[in-house]
Amino acid sequence: MRLASCSFVLFAAAACHGGGAASPGNRGSGGGEPPADLLSRHAAAMRPVLIEGGKPYLWLHMIQPYGDTPEEAPPAPACAEENIDCWKTMPAPADKAAALGALPATVTVLTAQGTCTAKVEPVVVVNTSGCEPSMTYAAPLTGCGDALAPVAFTAADVASDLRWLPAPPVKTTKLPDDPAAITDPVQRRYVTGWLASSSLAGTRRDGRTGVVSVDAGDEALTTVVAGALVGDSDDECELNAAGEQVLGLRRGDDFTELNLTEGPEVDGYVVSVTEWDGAIAWRGKVVGVVSGRPRQVMVHAVGPGAAGTPLFTETIWWDNEECTQGTWSGVEYPCGP
Repeated sequence: MRLASCSFVLFAAAACHGGGAASPGNRGSGGGEPPADLLSRHAAAMRPVLIEGGKPYLWLHMIQPYGDTPEEAPPAPACAEENIDCWKTMPAPADKAAALGALPATVTVLTAQGTCTAKVEPVVVVNTSGCEPSMTYAAPLTGCGDALAPVAFTAADVASDLRWLPAPPVKTTKLPDDPAAITDPVQRRYVTGWLASSSLAGTRRDGRTGVVSVDAGDEALTTVVAGALVGDSDDECELNAAGEQVLGLRRGDDFTELNLTEGPEVDGYVVSVTEWDGAIAWRGKVVGVVSGRPRQVMVHAVGPGAAGTPLFTETIWWDNEECTQGTWSGVEYPCGP
């Protein structure tokens, strides 16, 4: 139900399928430079949007039946004893809904056409089961269609011409032995460097490469990726599943790297963001990157002076690590987790 995608796209523009009463956004270029605080001034007003079964919900709380302080989950429908996916939502118990606090009547959401004011419906329990059973308290969002960004705003003064550009379906092609065969100049430049000096240097098999991109007008949010099994052993369990990725803004053949991280450095270790759920665009420019699903909703501002760490992050789901393993390259260790 929530397995991570392990495929890739060579190059794709985002499809525009937003919803309802969206404000018309400026899709073109030439909008000038965005205000420095276009997103950051609303950081405290950001809220996660859960997309489950193709429907959007304002995420409120995931029930934690395990751990040091387990929560009591509402009883699932009887059919769940045989099939945990037999139900999608059910009414939330009144006391549990009340404990979540007062909900806003509306929130501002992002669609492909611009911002939209969505109605926040009464709280329900959503079946968010993956490899393990799970439930989440959430409120359906109506009036703006289903294709919404994973983040909403409790503020009403969000710029109306912010647009949501979801990441396209991803595909890869075979990684050539000679990177000169790659026609995309940006992809060719990075793959050439990686094959010469990186985790991909050495004897390779089952290699894949691709470019994932969404075009905002003046520039595109783009990730270049390559992966392969690397090593000299005939035993595939002795091989390393190696991969390289780089995220940046692309303007024609010019590529400016974006160094986004999931948080500050800890003990010399930093987790970089190179795989993403979509871009937030404003008048032809990429101004935000949303990543982390299905486990998190993470929002980075992009632009002059923007910090590399997230403006907003919220963990919205848990499950076994094996339930969402895999990377965009599609290359995985062949002998288990």
